[in-house]
Amino acid sequence: MKRKISYFLLGILLWNCNSSLQIEVYKKDQGYGYKILDHNKLMIKQQFIPAIPCNYSFVSEEEAYKVAQRVKSKLIKRENPSIKMEELKEMKITYNCNQIK
Repeated sequence: MKRKISYFLLGILLWNCNSSLQIEVYKKDQGYGYKILDHNKLMIKQQFIPAIPCNYSFVSEEEAYKVAQRVKSKLIKRENPSIKMEELKEMKITYNCNQIK
C-alpha cells in the first residue's frame, strides 16, 4: 500500500513539474524570440534562432513558438533541450545566413 501511495505522489509531482512550463513569445526590434518559464521563473531566454552561426531572430511569432514547443517537449522528457540544424529544417524555420549551406 505504501508503495502505491509513493508512486501516486511521484506521479503528481512529475505532472505538476511538466504542467508548470510556460512559453512566452516576444517581439524584438527585428523579429521574435521566446522565453520558457517554470513557475514564472525564467529558465530559457532565446533571442536568436539556435543552431545557426549567425545572430538572427525568428521571422515570425509562429516559428518562435514552434521551436519553443520543441524545447519544452524535450525538457518535459528530461532530454537535452538544445536544437540541431536538422530540427530547424524539419520544422521549416526560416533563416538567412550566407555562411549556411
